[in-house]
Amino acid sequence: MDFYKNKKGTKGVRIFIIIASLVLLGINIYLSISEDSIKYLAIIANVLLILAMLFSIRNSNKENSKT
Repeated sequence: MDFYKNKKGTKGVRIFIIIASLVLLGINIYLSISEDSIKYLAIIANVLLILAMLFSIRNSNKENSKT
């Protein structure tokens, strides 16, 4: 069974990961404000993960429209 053949399932997983990353980003920003120490690495990692998932969704939409 190939996971990537199910286009609807992979898009759902990608959207779930984006939502979870946004929640985690919000938590990291809140903790940075409340603890008076900024967690740069965690915030940068979350932003990069969100960007990577958005590019992944955009590229998969382009591939789906070509076929």
